[in-house]
Amino acid sequence: MLIFLIYFCPRKVPDFEQKSCADTVQQLLMCQHESLPTQLLIGNFLRGSRLPPVAVAGYVGCLRNTTDLKKCEKDLHGHCGQWFGGRAKDMEQCRANLWNRTGLVHRLQIGEKFNSILECFQVQREKAKSCIPRLAKTCENAKIRSTKIIRPFMHSLQHLLPQYHQHLHIIHFLRDPKALIPAHVKHEGARAHASKGKNQTKIEAKVLCRMMLDDLKIRKNLTEKYPYVFHEVTYEDFMSNPLNGTSAIYDFLGLPVPAAVKTWLKGVGFTSHANNWENSTTLGDASDIDNICRDVYTALDRRKWDTYLF
Repeated sequence: MLIFLIYFCPRKVPDFEQKSCADTVQQLLMCQHESLPTQLLIGNFLRGSRLPPVAVAGYVGCLRNTTDLKKCEKDLHGHCGQWFGGRAKDMEQCRANLWNRTGLVHRLQIGEKFNSILECFQVQREKAKSCIPRLAKTCENAKIRSTKIIRPFMHSLQHLLPQYHQHLHIIHFLRDPKALIPAHVKHEGARAHASKGKNQTKIEAKVLCRMMLDDLKIRKNLTEKYPYVFHEVTYEDFMSNPLNGTSAIYDFLGLPVPAAVKTWLKGVGFTSHANNWENSTTLGDASDIDNICRDVYTALDRRKWDTYLF
């Protein structure tokens, strides 16, 4: 029952986790790379990028020549699959392998595997130290430092803004939940597995829109204290007129739009991508999401996201 509650209800994020996330962003933006978590500093997401940003290409090349986190993860593949914590059926199998097998010897072996991965991370981190100066030099010379956070982060900003609000510009990027939720269901998240045949679309809508609404409430309170820190961008509005949306972002940052960016935006068509979800979502599912997420629409004044209008 405890697992069911964790899957279906967004837990209250402990204060130490909020602060830890804020600390990591601070370290990124202040070029304090030596303090970054290992998987962020040398993670496969960065190392595996086919076209890394020019600013970090030298650093990424150095990582590829000196480190390999896959060596650290292979010990767990036999117990948890290649993507630990990924597909729901793999997570269920991992849970069974880690906790349901009997015998003290087996459990000690599992503990040794986790210890070995931590030790391996430390070895890889030491190897990466020779690469960090390349990243630090680029970071320290940059006039603007930016990072993209793809997990709920508004809680953590409460720790970051009091000290750094005069130096931060935060772009809050939002999208119609009807475009997000089908992908969550399709990729068999943990909640989908735990639903045991229940309406997965409704479950995902309840969780996602509760989190979105929580973020919006926190942002509203923070905006009252720090009125010039936030800029809201909705995906649908941006895609309908990318040049205007880009200009608004650069205005928020106090910068002119580079001519090359303007030229590129004028030559690319975007609008059709914004509504691709309509081809794969039934009217019934869309209506269910609208009913569950209505408070989010109200908070955003996004009534045009309602299904009955398209």
